[in-house]
Amino acid sequence: MRSRYSAYALKLADYIIRTTHPENNAAMADLTAWKKEIITFSQMTDFAGLQIIDFHEETNRATVTFQAILKQKLRDVSFTEKSLFLKIKGCWLYREALDLQKKQQPG
Repeated sequence: MRSRYSAYALKLADYIIRTTHPENNAAMADLTAWKKEIITFSQMTDFAGLQIIDFHEETNRATVTFQAILKQKLRDVSFTEKSLFLKIKGCWLYREALDLQKKQQPG
């Protein structure tokens, strides 16, 4: 999880693509468009912090609950997520969010 967060912050789209499970809903057949989407998100986002809240690992399955501290145009877009990772050929791949909670915005 930390490596993917850092990859977003550093605009390393190829790493994000490489560590995403092929059955993830965000995975796109058009790699050029997917890469552009990742870079656009990374450019418009200030990555202010990551906190790992919980972690459970089995042989080929792991869950990570974390809080990502993010801002876009000075607006707080932070969220808490429980993510599912599956190990394929020795590599952990992000499969999906099992639970997602966006921070409530005032007003």
